[in-house]
Amino acid sequence: MILTHQTMTDPTLTAERLKEYARVEGKPVLANWMGGAGVAAGEAILQGAGIPTFPYPDTAARAFDYLWHDSCDLRVLHEPPTIADDPEADPTARARAAGRAILTEVESKRLLAIYGIPTVATEVAQAEERAGRLGYPIVLKLHSDPRPSRTGPTSAECS
Repeated sequence: MILTHQTMTDPTLTAERLKEYARVEGKPVLANWMGGAGVAAGEAILQGAGIPTFPYPDTAARAFDYLWHDSCDLRVLHEPPTIADDPEADPTARARAAGRAILTEVESKRLLAIYGIPTVATEVAQAEERAGRLGYPIVLKLHSDPRPSRTGPTSAECS
């Protein structure tokens, strides 16, 4: 919303009528109230309603551009990656099927790879089996599936 203070405009009344649009879902509202002290009361009404006001239109446009880019970035972050229909390709499905809320290290790295986040190569195998193929030195780490998730103690444990 842009208002330039003129003799025929009432910035305060205009702000009063526009403040109801501050909470329109999915529509950011920004105001450019130009006129210095003559529009101060209207600016205060808009700001009280949660509508940011800017003294210059280019500043308001820049703020809107930042909001738009941030909303795009957030939308992308919340989009789940495309995973094949094969349950083995989806590490979270495998964990849920096993009754777990925690991923193993291998599953975690698989999930990171699906999102395009690089990790170090990790394989589950017997040490002797891979050492000959990969070459020495290698790093070994214990691998075991986490226990299934539980919501609380069983009735037998409470007795």
